[in-house]
Order: sequence, then C-alpha cells, then structure tokens
Amino acid sequence: MGDASKWTAVQFPRELAEEMEIFAQSDQGKKMGFTNKSQVAATAVRNFLHNPNPEQEISKIMVEKLGEAMDSFVGKLFEETQKNMKNKTIPLESKFPSKKGLQGISATKSQMKIKDSKLKKSVIVNIKNNKLYCSQDKTNECQHIVYACSNPGFLTSMIQQNIEIPGIEELSKVIKNYKNKN
Repeated sequence: MGDASKWTAVQFPRELAEEMEIFAQSDQGKKMGFTNKSQVAATAVRNFLHNPNPEQEISKIMVEKLGEAMDSFVGKLFEETQKNMKNKTIPLESKFPSKKGLQGISATKSQMKIKDSKLKKSVIVNIKNNKLYCSQDKTNECQHIVYACSNPGFLTSMIQQNIEIPGIEELSKVIKNYKNKN
C-alpha cells in the first residue's frame, strides 16, 4: 500500500468490505490492478467524488461492458463456426437447451437432427430447394425449423450458404400456430 502515513481508516459494513475484497481478488479486479479492498474502496470513492452524475457514468460503463461482452461472444461464435465449417460439423453444446420437448442431437453444414420427445422420434431439418425443410412436417414452417434456427452455429452455417431463412414474421406465425395447437 505504500507509505502508511498517507492512509487513514474508514469503516464499511462488513458485507461491503467482503465484497470489495472478493472483487479485488477476482480476475476482473486483478485486470484493473487491484490487490486489496483498500484500493477498490479508494478508487470507488474517488470516482464518486469526481463524477457529478454517477448514475450516468455507471450506465455508460455498463453499456461499454455489455458491448465488450457481446463483441467477445460474437467473435468467439464466428471463430468456432469457421472452425466447424472446415470440419463440416456444428457442435451442439450443453448451451443448446431442450425447448418444448425438442433437443438437438447433431448438426452438419447441411442438416440438423432433432429429437422430438412428443413424437418420440428424431426429425431432420435439412436444405431443399435452397430453403430449410422439415422431414416430419414436410414444410419449411414448423416448430422444428424454428428450433433449428435458434442454434447460432446452424443458423450461421445457413446464412453463409445463402439458404433462405424464415423471417421474423414467418417465425412468429409458426410460433403462434404451434401455441394454438398445444
């Protein structure tokens, strides 16, 4: 901390002091150069005292951090998709959740296999006449198409191949029809 004569003690509620210490030891805190809770507290108070509108500044920081996180996510998604396009496969990670009884089983550059627990069978969504096509429903407007389009890797693959993807209005119509049936 340097010269002790330049520091004075200030009391914080125990929970807040613990949060500051946890932050100082976190990856984000270390990236910001913090090594202890005193540095976190000094920086926070200094920023508060020098900023006439802290809510606006906090909002600005949050928007910047969200933008950075989105840029990072999109960049990683693009890199992963490019790598998978070379391998001709698209991973269906645990981040690809089950929705309304549907679960992705496998995907390639040209098709996705989906387990439909209500039908108790697998359904293939593939390309037919430059559009997505469902082997079960014999159409390009069904819940299986919507589910396939919810996989970022599969969707990116379709876009790169210039496959016609249902638009927001078409997807909304499919979702509405599905909800009315169930």
